[in-house]
Amino acid sequence: MKGFGATRKLIYKASELVYAAAVFTSAVMGVATGSDVESGWLKNRPIVVRVVEFLQEYAIPIYATICALVILSYFHRRRGDPWIWEKLKFILDEYQGKAFTKDPDDATDHHRVTLFQHKKNCLFVRHWSSNSILKPWGTKSPFSDYLIPVLRSGHLSQKSSAVFYTSDSSDDCESVAAKAWTSNQVVVKENLPSINSGTPKSRDIITYAKATYSTREMVEKYIKARRPMPRSIAAIPIMVSGTIWGVIVLDSRLPNGVTADSVLNYDLTVALVGQLLEKAR
Repeated sequence: MKGFGATRKLIYKASELVYAAAVFTSAVMGVATGSDVESGWLKNRPIVVRVVEFLQEYAIPIYATICALVILSYFHRRRGDPWIWEKLKFILDEYQGKAFTKDPDDATDHHRVTLFQHKKNCLFVRHWSSNSILKPWGTKSPFSDYLIPVLRSGHLSQKSSAVFYTSDSSDDCESVAAKAWTSNQVVVKENLPSINSGTPKSRDIITYAKATYSTREMVEKYIKARRPMPRSIAAIPIMVSGTIWGVIVLDSRLPNGVTADSVLNYDLTVALVGQLLEKAR
């Protein structure tokens, strides 16, 4: 999940200065390495001579450090402005507080809003079918495409390993989230079978898997791992600059926790998420 703590904010602000500092330092290095310390202008300036000699002697490591800082800044800035991600988190929290039909005593992580980003050519993403660290893609091919969780409402259940396989063929995609992504349409599933307690019936597992565009093996793997399975789910495509970027997924442990109204009444909220994501990239 995305982080936006004080340290990351400080690093992001510092990275804004790296490019200007790199250009200035490179210009100084260019002048210093091309200077003749025996020239008349430098002869009477011993302090400047010492600085020039130092820069000439350590030119290679200095240039290497500049390059490393520029590269690190580039990749850090690609993670997005933490201020924008902080506002996105606020929106998801507000969405969570209003969109679900729930009991007042329910824990916040019983009703979640999660933002998934579609990423291509993933090599080290662990598919649910994987049984080995050396082969994280499991039954899928290396460099497959997935929907990856990047932000979730609330303060609980933040360490999510739920990733959903996507493909050019909609028949091969897994989960309600992937169905919304492939169809570029909202998908809502209510009143899903309860398969969280005891030994679930085989019929209920098959029904659940079919309703959520999953395989029976996938559902059984989640049950075995003791992951609470939602009783209602909605997935909403997120458009960024006219292209589908990912999906927002609402899931609830109540059979009617998520309804069509959870989507229809919050069109503006979803659109605002897409607008902020344009600036977060």
